[in-house]
Amino acid sequence: TRNPNTYFYAECYEGDTRLEVPDANPDLASYHSNPLSLIEAGFSSVYGHDAYKGLMKIYEESGWANDLDSLTRPGFVGDNSLRYAENHDECRVASTQHWGGHGMSVGRVVSTVLFALSRGPVMVYYGQEVGEAAIVGAAGFELDKGRTTFFDYWSVPELQKWYHDGSCDGSPLSSEQKELRAFYGRTLQSLTHPALAQGNFYPLNPANKGNTAYGRLSGETTSGHWMYSFLRNDPVSQKSILVAVNLHPTQTLTGVRCLLSKESTAALTLPNGATLTGTDLLASSNPATFSAPADTLTTQGISLPDLPPFSSYYFDLSTQK
Repeated sequence: TRNPNTYFYAECYEGDTRLEVPDANPDLASYHSNPLSLIEAGFSSVYGHDAYKGLMKIYEESGWANDLDSLTRPGFVGDNSLRYAENHDECRVASTQHWGGHGMSVGRVVSTVLFALSRGPVMVYYGQEVGEAAIVGAAGFELDKGRTTFFDYWSVPELQKWYHDGSCDGSPLSSEQKELRAFYGRTLQSLTHPALAQGNFYPLNPANKGNTAYGRLSGETTSGHWMYSFLRNDPVSQKSILVAVNLHPTQTLTGVRCLLSKESTAALTLPNGATLTGTDLLASSNPATFSAPADTLTTQGISLPDLPPFSSYYFDLSTQK
């Protein structure tokens, strides 16, 4: 009998025949890259790699934030897909060889997007929270590829700083690493909010592609390259979160105005004449806020505070009459 306290998630790359492993039992072969079959077979969740790969393309290829909405895995499978920015197979998000070589800061914005996309589980891989970059060169059985070796015992230098000879106080960590770890803590705590834990997903980039004030940079003819936002709404508690992120590594997005879609506005069930307000949950102090008339959310939208490079916000929404 399976231990009810045991959690199993399946490494499943749907549709990638390169990663399928032949099985002596043909009845089991179909499970290897079929997430629904694996969940029905008893796994607690499956890899939610689609949006992860989409985010990586923004920094390593020519991807756009607009591409992410089609990678969110709606429905039952999405709600049972594990969201991660790192795992044992993938590179460290702080690696100088990957994710554009932007260091630990890119992990903040990537994780806040991935973790808020669905009701599914999330994972912070050990060392990610302190910016482990796996720059130890060839380590154990692992080549110098920006990954931490997992086939053998080896050191994880930045995590060792947190361990600090068993004191586990993280005193040797840099101030940037300490803040990063605290940020991950605030992010994980925010996921208990009803809108993020059980709310529905409403993409907002489609409503803003023609909106020139939606983080559009010089030379771009469509918005949604670096700016990404969506609404999560729980119809039971009527709690909502507006997620807004700037994925750009160096450019502050100023004067951003985010239009809500008709579907997301309907989900908010705002009375006429009300004012929608938002307060960021991720800030350590002095959280960013906004207020916007409910009657003009689809036409004038929400005027957001300046979004620095690699910044992300979980705006807790409330209504004032």
